[in-house]
Amino acid sequence: MENTATLTYTAELAEQIYKNMKMGADSIVNLLPKVEDGKLKTHMTGLLDSYEKYAADAKKVLDSE
Repeated sequence: MENTATLTYTAELAEQIYKNMKMGADSIVNLLPKVEDGKLKTHMTGLLDSYEKYAADAKKVLDSE
């Protein structure tokens, strides 16, 4: 079984990942309406999906800690 220090470190890391992924996703959501280039918009939408997936994964880790 893991010790408390490891669990705390894991929770802190998951929290930072969650915050950063949410910040990235929020930034893309704010910028998308201003983007006119279709290829760029497609790329940004793909990034948004990735950020949201990583945020959800980090949230699962946080909830389990």
